[in-house]
Amino acid sequence: MIKPGRVFVTAPFRVTHKAIIRRNAKDFSLLRERMREVGRVRYGNVGFPELMSIMGFGTIKRHGLILDPEALVPLLTAPTSRDPATEAFRHIANTFNVGDSEKNRQAQVESLKIIKQLHSLGYPIKIQDSRLQEHRGYINAAERAGAVKVPSTLVESPLQKHVRENILPRMIWARDQWVKMGKKKITIGKSDASLLRDNHIFGEGGTAVPIGPREFAIAQNVYDADPRIPKLEREGYKFHPMPDGEVYDVIMSDLFGHKIYTTNNHIDFVLGGVPEKKVVAIDPRYLKEHRLAIDLMKRNMGIRGVVEVPEEEADRHPACFLPLGNGKVMIDKGAPKFIKRMREAGVRVIPTAVPLNSLLSLKGGLHCLFNED
Repeated sequence: MIKPGRVFVTAPFRVTHKAIIRRNAKDFSLLRERMREVGRVRYGNVGFPELMSIMGFGTIKRHGLILDPEALVPLLTAPTSRDPATEAFRHIANTFNVGDSEKNRQAQVESLKIIKQLHSLGYPIKIQDSRLQEHRGYINAAERAGAVKVPSTLVESPLQKHVRENILPRMIWARDQWVKMGKKKITIGKSDASLLRDNHIFGEGGTAVPIGPREFAIAQNVYDADPRIPKLEREGYKFHPMPDGEVYDVIMSDLFGHKIYTTNNHIDFVLGGVPEKKVVAIDPRYLKEHRLAIDLMKRNMGIRGVVEVPEEEADRHPACFLPLGNGKVMIDKGAPKFIKRMREAGVRVIPTAVPLNSLLSLKGGLHCLFNED
């Protein structure tokens, strides 16, 4: 039996009735057919990904089309057009709000099995009670898996409430509500006035990754703009700013039949840390594009080991793992080559009870699912 040293908190997902899932599955299938037809539209010798690049909505790289979310925002209010390309752009913008109900259900099953696994290992798990009827079924299932229900202490601004009710198909990820620094819970974020401008919502725990006892890799825009960072540095914390990463978008890739990624300041998708070992895991594409920033981090933070995620497992984002303390981490079972590399680096790895094949479809990973209490 592993002697647990941490208490984890998770947030509930919205549960949809099976009849609605079946109906939504048909709608999603029709949408996929339509989007793939649009994706095959060519303008002369220009194909769909190339057109997205020419129009300034993304960049083509060897591994796929990289979309810029900020460039897509104006399309949400663009007038309807009969032009296939214009409509494709509009649908891509709206796809950020599109969910595959079947994948959502599968992701919830995966998350509940992880809750049960952590509980069986002796780690206390808390499930936040949102007091929303749409979350009741998930909360009840989490309790059966071993979680203990606790009141949600999240205080939402009007803008955050609008995002949760109209954009996100769930309560916000637990990891986005705070960052644990020592015994303190720090909300790394900015004012409501900057949320829409910088796409910076909630606590954004995914923008800060612990890589040492008091050392964090942190998103560049948070490091530059959050006034609390200098104060925390004066208290002895060290931060190393890192550029945005590229996150594989499961839903959009499925809809358009192209590999589609979006830029994201949640660096925990592309970078994971084992603070006690001073070992970091890094996405292979991120490593190639930001080697200087990584080399500086290694030097400034005294990193002892860097583990590169295998190229063939990169789209699963297994570096988004869950640190368990004492040099142990939980990693997606569906990335066995990465698990082997981490073990060779001296990290004690516990594979998840099941492969995380659908969790990423909810735009989150294992690190996002749980926070530390």
